[in-house]
Amino acid sequence: MLKGLHHKSLWVVNMKYITTGEAAEICGVRVNTIKRWIKAKEIDAIRTPGGHWRITRDAFIRFLNAYHIQAPDALLEPQEKHRILVVDDDPGIQMFVRDTMEMAPFPNTVDEALDGYTGLVKIGLIRPRLLVLDIMMPEINGLEVLQRLKAEPELWENMSILVLTGAQDHTLLVRKLKEAGPDAILFKPVGVQELLQTVTRLIVGQQPAGNTGKLIHAD
Repeated sequence: MLKGLHHKSLWVVNMKYITTGEAAEICGVRVNTIKRWIKAKEIDAIRTPGGHWRITRDAFIRFLNAYHIQAPDALLEPQEKHRILVVDDDPGIQMFVRDTMEMAPFPNTVDEALDGYTGLVKIGLIRPRLLVLDIMMPEINGLEVLQRLKAEPELWENMSILVLTGAQDHTLLVRKLKEAGPDAILFKPVGVQELLQTVTRLIVGQQPAGNTGKLIHAD
């Protein structure tokens, strides 16, 4: 279907949606050809109230990949950063996670909360890709945060959860956490490589929490 990509202008696509004209320029075809592919459901697209087609960047990249055509670098950038929220009442742990994430093999941004209540508010506001959650916190503890999230699945639909705790009774805690369903548990003290490997596995190599419930235990 496609004979190759034209690189007449390597503009950076910094929006979520691509017009049919922009898609046509990338593919080196006419706009009507793009519209025909959309109507044939070769490309997923939405129609604006004004009747114009808009293609999501991800859908267009999937279309190119389906025909084994490498998307131009300009289409892939800027790479979106994965939001990580650390909810822990220890500023030292927050700094440790933030410093460790600077070595991560994927772009990310780290936000923090010192208590469960603020953490819940920030989850609703920023919708993080990963929640790093302490258990032993004043007022609303980590278990209660998990229970509240479980009651509102839309809040953690695309979010993985890593419990990072210093609780000593591992057996009792894990039993309680299994009901709450985080993706992973690490017990403090945690090493840099251990944390980095676990977070990378959760964000890059594992399905979000809403689709799993698998526990990863640190030795």
